Amino acid sequence: MALRLGRRLLSAPSVKDYATYEAMKTSKVPMMVGFYTGHFSLASKMHSEQFEAVAASYPRAKFYKCDVDDVPLAAYDSEVVDVPGVVIMPLGLKPDGSPYDKTDMVVVSPELGRYDQVVSRAKAALDGITVIEDESEPQPWQFDPATGWLDGSAALPSAGSALHSEGECRPCAFAWRPAGCEGGPSCRFCHLCAPGEKRRRARERKVVARGACTPLPAQIPGQLGGDRRQLRQASPSLARHARNSSGRPGSAGARAETRGEPA
Repeated sequence: MALRLGRRLLSAPSVKDYATYEAMKTSKVPMMVGFYTGHFSLASKMHSEQFEAVAASYPRAKFYKCDVDDVPLAAYDSEVVDVPGVVIMPLGLKPDGSPYDKTDMVVVSPELGRYDQVVSRAKAALDGITVIEDESEPQPWQFDPATGWLDGSAALPSAGSALHSEGECRPCAFAWRPAGCEGGPSCRFCHLCAPGEKRRRARERKVVARGACTPLPAQIPGQLGGDRRQLRQASPSLARHARNSSGRPGSAGARAETRGEPA
């Protein structure tokens, strides 16, 4: 029981919102190391304990876990492309005294499906980074022109992402591609939508449009008062109804009149 409690206390905390993620950037830890997972990622669950073991070996660094489905903005800021993945963010000073910035961030993703090598490769990258603690007050990262992201702020990844929380945004087709979106923060489309969201919405619109094209009910001609000119102007399908009820020889209307029945 005591061993289980000790493991729980030493486990890396889970980041549940973007504000918590941003707060770590201005903390006095020399390095942030994140293990990015997904709701339905079996590999993430399998190698989570391996990440916990590495975290115990680096007590000075801030280790955390983040589910990309819960905090997509943190995953976007960390440039995560696959899960499980490990992101290393040095926050102190380099050996030459200059501050680390986002260009020094290390993203370890599975190569050729080798998920079992992600944590070990991340540990090798950790051993190769030297961080000198900065005694001054921690400051957010500065704007990085290479990625077009205002680091350390609550800025959105693109102008079109402002309506994401309301569901009124338009997904960007390039945000999740390897080359990324050339528009960057000025892009008018949303960079927070999940991959494939644009296609999903397109399919949804087709289903709605298909459902709207239902056959017209039989009572509509009666509602128009039997005026054939109005029927022709209403739609082609109603125009056919007007021709069939016109009383011409061979039409349904003519046959009804012959039998003395109402057309």
